[in-house]
Amino acid sequence: MTVNFRPWAPQAGAPLFLGLRLLLLGESHYDDWEPGERGAEEAADVTAWVVERHALGVRRRRFFGNVFEAVTGDCWSEGSQEVRRFWQGVWFYNFIQDFVGPDWSCRPTGAMFRQSAPAFFEVLNEIRPDAVLVLGKTLWSQMPDADLVATDAEGLSYKYQWIGGDAQAACTRHPSRGFSPGVWHPHIANFLDAARTR
Repeated sequence: MTVNFRPWAPQAGAPLFLGLRLLLLGESHYDDWEPGERGAEEAADVTAWVVERHALGVRRRRFFGNVFEAVTGDCWSEGSQEVRRFWQGVWFYNFIQDFVGPDWSCRPTGAMFRQSAPAFFEVLNEIRPDAVLVLGKTLWSQMPDADLVATDAEGLSYKYQWIGGDAQAACTRHPSRGFSPGVWHPHIANFLDAARTR
């Protein structure tokens, strides 16, 4: 499978968050459109549309607000320049490369995870991240094999190879359900510090 949903990428000329090529990896997109209502090009840009609307817009979703707060340690506020700078300095990509269903109650199948792995590696080779933050333990448990490099109190850390280098990867609890940004921020900060100094 190739990449159906292009990643959200940093704005040209914007500084990278902490100087890192940081890839935030979500699980999946949901779509309530009727089959055939959305063209392939519109579908390819759905990730950018979601980030513009729910991470940068005023219709904040808990997921994006929690990601911002957990990674930066700052509080989300509507129209904030800090929020805009953050999202303009990171990549965001959803692992599953098909619409899962009309809403969050639909879950990806095991086949969807397996079939989406080649696209993930294509994105790694394109972005060449320093760090990959996997946003959800279910997604983490379904990730393709990688080299285990460390264990800490919050779980496993992996190293993903891309052409010419590698990226450290770690996971958080899913930012939409039972998630406390203040609890996760120190773990994420330690992970990103380690990625910057290796």
